[in-house]
Parts: sequence; structure tokens; C-alpha cells
Amino acid sequence: RDVERSRGLGDVYKRQEYLFASGEHGLWRGVSGGESVVEHGVAVEQITGESKGVYGATSICSIAVHPTNPDIMYIQMFRQSFRGEIRKSTDGGKTWTNISYPIQSSSDLSANIIRQKDLTISKEDLSIMYFTVPYSDYCPFTPTQFIRNGPSDFNAFGIYRSKDGGVTWEWLNHAGLPTNGSVARLTMHPNNSLQIYAALNRVNVDEEPKTNGGLFVTNDGGDTWQRESIPLEILGVNHVSINQFDGTIYI
Repeated sequence: RDVERSRGLGDVYKRQEYLFASGEHGLWRGVSGGESVVEHGVAVEQITGESKGVYGATSICSIAVHPTNPDIMYIQMFRQSFRGEIRKSTDGGKTWTNISYPIQSSSDLSANIIRQKDLTISKEDLSIMYFTVPYSDYCPFTPTQFIRNGPSDFNAFGIYRSKDGGVTWEWLNHAGLPTNGSVARLTMHPNNSLQIYAALNRVNVDEEPKTNGGLFVTNDGGDTWQRESIPLEILGVNHVSINQFDGTIYI
């Protein structure tokens, strides 16, 4: 995100600031001075987490920054405090408010993870937001193995959309997306917020039916989805990126 910083004496400048999400330890931002400790070092400052005791442990899985106001940020948690809730800050991370609770489960908050990915804000209509909950995800400790995402009582996988800035959410598990698909990632076209690509990974979880994935696209902001043609030997798509300069798509 691009933020304004002060050098003192009323001199304000813009600098690019990186945000880092951590399981267990909350949200961090990059600050200057890391190179004075170690060559090419990057220093970070904790925004949420243990050092901000009132907010407790927060295992963050997704971040979204407002396109025109970097002090407005949204985060999602995959375990521990506030799991499944959308939290919002309007002061650059100093304070946070829970604005909705779209991903719910009665299971233990710490032991059972529910990963949500690619929290995204439309640049053309700032009240519209998206995120996805994949059915299968990489096992963190053995990244060649897939595991079921979430405990057995949770089955609301797919794409979610809000039209009121994250306060209420609708489940877009219809209109062209496969019934048992696993939407691993979302990518919005840099020049058209209505055009969104969904990468569906292959469900290859022990003792579960095997389901191939693919690449899907919507041109109407999520109301309808169509399968894109990709090479037949590709059984699942784990990520999709778009070159902002020429529109080239990579999977």
C-alpha cells in the first residue's frame, strides 16, 4: 500500500509500505532500519497480535487494503481469536472492529483451521468485496500433500461476495461453478473489476472423491461463471495471475 509519512516540520511524503500476515502472530508492516541490523534486512512492526494484548492472538490468512485510503484495511483469520470474522480498521491498524461473521463453525477455534483467501475490493465499486474458501489446501508442513480445509462440520466452500463493504455476504456457489469444486484463488482483472478469474485446484484428499479443477471466469462480477479452456493435462489450477500491462494470464 502507498501511505503518507512525515519527515517532520510539516514535510509529508509518500512511500510504499508492505504488510505481512502471520499465523499465530497477527499483522505486521515493514518499517525502515532493517539494513542497519543485517545486510538487506527488512524490519517489521507488529500491528495486531501479542504485543497488542487487547486483540490477542490472530492467525491472519487474508488482507485487503482500500484502493484510495490506505488507513482502511480488512483482515480475515483462519484460527484462534476471531476465526471466520471480517475485521476492519479505519486508522491504519491502531483499532479494529468486527463487521461480519461469514465463516462459522462450532469446532474449536485454535485446533481447527478454516482458510479464507484473496480478500479483494473492487476498484470500480468500493462497496463490493470477494473472498474464497477452498475445499482442499496444502498441508502446511508437507506442501506436496493436500488436506481438507476446515473441520467436518464446515461445508460452505466456494466464493463469497459482499455488496455493502463487508457487512453482509452472499455465497456464490452456483451459476456455472462446479458443485464440488475447490476455489483455491481469485484474481480480479486490473482494468475491469467485473472480470474475475477463479483458480480451482484438484481435490486429492485421502478418503475423499477425487475431483479435477480448472480455470473459471466471470464477466459480470460473479453472477455467472464460465470454464476457460486450458491444456487438458492440467488437472487443477492453484493460482492465477494477470499481467497488468498487457493482460497476459498465467496459471
